[in-house]
Amino acid sequence: MTRHRRSARNTALVMVYAMMSIVILMAFTSLAVDWGRVETAKTELQNATDAAARYAVTGISDNTYSTKATNAAANNKVDGVPLALQAADVTLGTWNFTTRAFSAGGSSPNAVRVLGHRSAARGTAIPLLFARAIGRNSCDINTVSVATLSSPPCDIAGLSLVKLTGSGMIQRLGTESGTVNVAGNGTYSLSWGQQIAGNVYYYGSPPNVPNGANCITGTQTAMSSQINFATPTTPGGCTPVYAATYSGTTFPVPAGNYSATSLTITSGATLNLSGDVNVYCSGPVSIGGGAIINTNNGAYKFTIYQTTASSITLNVGTIYMRIYAPLSTVNVSGSTVLIGSVIADTLNNANIIKYSSALPSPISPTGGGGSSGGGISTVE
Repeated sequence: MTRHRRSARNTALVMVYAMMSIVILMAFTSLAVDWGRVETAKTELQNATDAAARYAVTGISDNTYSTKATNAAANNKVDGVPLALQAADVTLGTWNFTTRAFSAGGSSPNAVRVLGHRSAARGTAIPLLFARAIGRNSCDINTVSVATLSSPPCDIAGLSLVKLTGSGMIQRLGTESGTVNVAGNGTYSLSWGQQIAGNVYYYGSPPNVPNGANCITGTQTAMSSQINFATPTTPGGCTPVYAATYSGTTFPVPAGNYSATSLTITSGATLNLSGDVNVYCSGPVSIGGGAIINTNNGAYKFTIYQTTASSITLNVGTIYMRIYAPLSTVNVSGSTVLIGSVIADTLNNANIIKYSSALPSPISPTGGGGSSGGGISTVE
């Protein structure tokens, strides 16, 4: 009788140990199988949010970033299911190149943050198989991706020098929302009475302005590398105007591309544009003496591309134009109010430049944010 009791007791102990071993085995199996499934899903989720952020940032300028993020996410599967984003998962904001931090919103957003969630709260958690034996039915996974334009926003640039004198001011056109962004690799020279009513991006030492002077109203952000602009070249098929001088009367100017060795518009000349006009000039440009360039209030784009190191001087009234001269000195003087954009090596502004998003720089910068590609990069 005693022997039978011992045998039964031993059998019970074996069964207990066997059950414990099975639970432990299930736990280890869960670790091997379920953990592998979760880690694979998390990698897929990170890839999906990276893709969504990269595509979304291409829609900042036309406000399609949210739609682009949603579409890109849906094209990527996580644990076999397309990733579905909610509105709160996509945030437009500003990336600070100095602190490498993202903040929502901003007057000139340059980044998009995308949050990826597969969670029980949304009914999308990653299901577990073997872990059910230890009371765990699913696992939440979350990722964050931030994509930014690899160069800071740049509306106005003086690569070597931005110098304001007299009543010099750089601002955004008053009929447009947002602010103006000014970039330069060298010195910013501003004093009392001059102002950049916007954000400044600099390389090296920050702008040196007088204490108490409201010379820069927006943010000041250090760039991690110098900003660069490609040197323009004269395309084929341009209409040559050589050393062109316009004075004293009205000239009709058909839309198209023109090449010049120099350009002077002065002494009451009026140029009536009938469409977009691009002038590729290898020498100096001077517009003054009461000259008028009629662009139908900026409806037609008038752009000066200076292909060599030279100078552009404006001494007129209000003029709608784009200046792209990354090797040259641009002088805005007298009573000139330039509405458009300016890319120069040295920018001397003694009156008013009003950046207009309808007349942006025709060529985007590279550098400034640590990438020389001028494209898009995931930064978090």
